Amino acid sequence: MPDQITIQPVQPQVVIQPVQPEVVVKGGDEIVVQQSTSNVTVRPTTTTLVVSTGAGAGGGDKNFVYQQQASSATWTIAHNLEKYCAVTVVDTALNEVLGDVIYLDRNTVQLKFSAPFSGEAFCN
Repeated sequence: MPDQITIQPVQPQVVIQPVQPEVVVKGGDEIVVQQSTSNVTVRPTTTTLVVSTGAGAGGGDKNFVYQQQASSATWTIAHNLEKYCAVTVVDTALNEVLGDVIYLDRNTVQLKFSAPFSGEAFCN
């Protein structure tokens, strides 16, 4: 089972509470959590908090967390995982939301919902 990492965005900072890994702050806005089998990189952007996990020697799978801050019925997510990922969506109250998933290519997915809302999409 992979190590668990809790990520809590705090304006204007990102607080990372790793279970075991070492946290290394790089130049700019990049924070890297180093583990023996993989690295997790967190980069805040204007509308999203991007979390990508690189697969390491011990295996693992890449994933991506997208935050939709402005309410919208259509979300377009450039996850850059080089795969057709599974997507789970929750609203701001952490209720799972179902919608149409349209794969634009191996790195981009579009989600369409019956009503606008904000929340998070977990791409794996």
